[in-house]
Amino acid sequence: MTGKASRCVFFSLFFALTGIALVGFASGVCAAPGLSAAQPIGAYLNGAFPDSTPGASPNATWATQNAFPNLTFVEPVRIIEHPTQNKLAIVSKDGQVNLVDDNPAASTKSLFLDLRGKVRTPTVGEGGLSGLAFHPEFGLAASPNRGYVYVWYRSPSGGSSDGYQRLSRFTVPDGQNSVDPTSEFILIQQYDRSANHVGGDLFFGSDGFLYIPVGDEGNCCDRLLSTQRLDLGLFSGLLRIDVDQDSSRSHPIRRQPLNPAPPPSGWQGSFTQGYYIPDDNPFVDASGSNLEEFYALGLRHPWVVSRDPHTGDIWTGDVGESAREEVDRIFKGANHQWAYKEGSLAGKIPQPGVIIGTEAPPIWEYDRAVGHAIIGAGVYRGALFPELFGKYLFSDFTGGQLWTLEVPSVGGAALVEQIAQIPSGFPNGINAYRLTDDGRILLAKTAGGLDPGGTILELVWGGAVTAQPPALLSQTAAFQNLTTLEPVPGCIPYDLNVPFWSDDALKSRWMCIPNDSTHDTPQEQIQYSENGDWQFPVGAVLIKHFELAVDEQNPGQTKRLETRFLVHASDGYYGVTYKWRADGGDADLLYDSLDEDVEIQTQTGTRVQSWHYPSRNECLRCHTNNAGGVLGPKTRQLNRNLLYPSSGINANQLETLNSLGVFSPPLDVSAIPGFLTSAPGDDLSAGLAARARSYLDANCSYCHRPGGVRANFDARLTTPLGNQGIVNGELLDSFGVAGEAVVVPESLSRSILHHRLSLPSAQNGMPPLAKNLVDTDGVQLVADWINSLGGFSVGNTTVGAPFIDSHNPSLFINESDIYTNNDGEAVSLKLAEFNFYANKSGNPVTPLVVKVNGDNDFIVLAIGTTRSQAEYAPGANSFPFQDFTDRFITVQPGESIATGFLDSYPDGSGWGKGTVIPAVNGSTEDDIWALLPSPLILASNGFVAGRDTPVVVEG
Repeated sequence: MTGKASRCVFFSLFFALTGIALVGFASGVCAAPGLSAAQPIGAYLNGAFPDSTPGASPNATWATQNAFPNLTFVEPVRIIEHPTQNKLAIVSKDGQVNLVDDNPAASTKSLFLDLRGKVRTPTVGEGGLSGLAFHPEFGLAASPNRGYVYVWYRSPSGGSSDGYQRLSRFTVPDGQNSVDPTSEFILIQQYDRSANHVGGDLFFGSDGFLYIPVGDEGNCCDRLLSTQRLDLGLFSGLLRIDVDQDSSRSHPIRRQPLNPAPPPSGWQGSFTQGYYIPDDNPFVDASGSNLEEFYALGLRHPWVVSRDPHTGDIWTGDVGESAREEVDRIFKGANHQWAYKEGSLAGKIPQPGVIIGTEAPPIWEYDRAVGHAIIGAGVYRGALFPELFGKYLFSDFTGGQLWTLEVPSVGGAALVEQIAQIPSGFPNGINAYRLTDDGRILLAKTAGGLDPGGTILELVWGGAVTAQPPALLSQTAAFQNLTTLEPVPGCIPYDLNVPFWSDDALKSRWMCIPNDSTHDTPQEQIQYSENGDWQFPVGAVLIKHFELAVDEQNPGQTKRLETRFLVHASDGYYGVTYKWRADGGDADLLYDSLDEDVEIQTQTGTRVQSWHYPSRNECLRCHTNNAGGVLGPKTRQLNRNLLYPSSGINANQLETLNSLGVFSPPLDVSAIPGFLTSAPGDDLSAGLAARARSYLDANCSYCHRPGGVRANFDARLTTPLGNQGIVNGELLDSFGVAGEAVVVPESLSRSILHHRLSLPSAQNGMPPLAKNLVDTDGVQLVADWINSLGGFSVGNTTVGAPFIDSHNPSLFINESDIYTNNDGEAVSLKLAEFNFYANKSGNPVTPLVVKVNGDNDFIVLAIGTTRSQAEYAPGANSFPFQDFTDRFITVQPGESIATGFLDSYPDGSGWGKGTVIPAVNGSTEDDIWALLPSPLILASNGFVAGRDTPVVVEG
């Protein structure tokens, strides 16, 4: 049944200007709502569930509290103890370092360092400022190093993914309490092409040397060629340098790092200066063949590196690619095996014939089904928590598990224990820790993106054990009859236009909104929004039940898998899962995740399907605060009819909830026909764009939205397509595909969104959790939409005899490359590359994009960077459309654009006889629309689209 097939409707239409399905009602409303009166139900499903988040297990006794309740920070990534004052330096990704009194009552912060004008700080993901270390002699009056502070940051500012990893020294002047911003001295400038895997958790060892963890250049380009080598750049390992340049134990730099690829035109290359190499570094080579800075190599993304103050051991949590997260103990000359191994599994490149250094397998590893980003804390040596003494603490950013790891003194495997659940995921996760000198455990908690609401938490012990949900589903009293799943009175069934894909499971849903027979107070109502997220009252409980068809010849034969509850508690949302027993008589409460193989009868035998039961914390990886906690129920999803079992009435769900008084403010039911409504994939009366975008909205938008996960696009259906950053949208992480983007019109191979939808979670697929089976129908729907978008390229690849013109310079527009926006919404297109075939070298070549008004009638929209005779060569050439800055244009519905070139500079100079790019007059490939006998730019202050359009005449 589609979203509108059973409504009280008499017509439907597809509104071409938006690409969204709209439905119209002849009389405006249905004859009757599905339910006539509210049924009373108490908060927390009549008190069955705790009113605050339960612990991860019945014996959980660790908790977190705000260490500085009066202070917040922009994306805190490091917590550093000030060496001479009772203060903490809070390092923020946006380039700020603030000093705060190390006192819970602190209410002010002072700006110690401000690099906001220098760092590249993407709204999501990594980059920015990522490390700070005070010189060991900081504050010693007689030392020349008394004012030195070292930082690791990503430069320059701006939106390009290209940049430098930079180690710089700054100076705090005598008598001052902040850095002199003009005192920067750059020690390392390494060009790389991705803002990810930045490393930078700087620390000085007891030997006085500075240690610098570096990642593998991020998910970019040919980054795997940057690992397992000492002759390219400063990537994928731990560096160790002597910033004091002590010639008695160190020597000058012998080898400079190389660029992994040519930097953009005009950019400076990689270099190092101002430090020495320790003589006992493991890869010292007097011939200059090695980058001798390396202390260890083979690390992928060592975000947090720490040193045990008692033993001197160095520990890191190395973030994995797609299969394993690992704990590593780093020693001199260690090779931690990335990228030929990921944990104990085969990696992404063949094992080298000769291994550099000594192989160092992980001390501990875990599967990425458990979590996706390990965050090390360090070895605890404080006195406050003797039970933790000598244990390595680490957690997972997305999973939220906090573990301890203990290595037996004599052989044996590491002993790992989960001791708590902590805030996790976007936008709540823990970025880093500080094990303070006085024994406290501080946590840097994000608020998402560059939100200024980040906090510093403290791990505390001995709090009251939180109440647990009932051990059995039957004890929740959610259902009057477990056999028929008849819900308790007050729980209202609902259904969605476009359900989230859950490995082809059959799902039933109910919402239990507390009320006393009348929904007439805020505590009994949903705060309604037409296009935004609904806000459910505290005490509300939502139920979702899962079954799987287990016989392809008898679809009615199902196996009950689980029943999930989402509870809006006093301290936020929490999830609870009950796994059904094999006999179907009851279901047991799960405390952690679980995987089960389910046997499916097929036409020819059997197959096995894996089913993942989520842990409580995994529920919150999707049900985030940023997404409103509750995902499915919203106006566009519930604007459809439902047959209500208790009344037998088939009615619109929005009208039914409104008639019960559930919504605040109440709806004007006459407006329901005009509401934006999600279009089911099988509703062929809706447009292809509407159906595909509705699918992405249901399956992706809870994370892919402003303030959500590490991605640049917004998958919400309510965001106009041209503003979503999907079509030709920039990727945060490269997948190494030439011309890649989130979606590339007419190119599935370059559309990374399609690629990841086509994979299960374990293979880097999306969604990233509990997806063991690919939704082939959904993937095909998105593929059809991508192929319908159309595309265009800037340039000309025709090989043929040139058209020799006598009117120089000439303007050529490629008539065969017209792109018309038929999608129904404005589309933002990135002008990525200028590809052309040169018949000879000669005139400068300038790429153009024009708006087509008619035959020989167009307006220039964008002019790219001119390529001079010295830059290109006869044959195929490829350049960025515009150097330094990404160029975007907006194409309105119904508008057409085309591409072309000018064989001169934009001001008309530099031309010579004959065109550079082959063009045959009158051909279907390269019809010459116009010749330009006068300079293109007529205004003295430069070209402005729409104002300085030249008059052109037909050639």
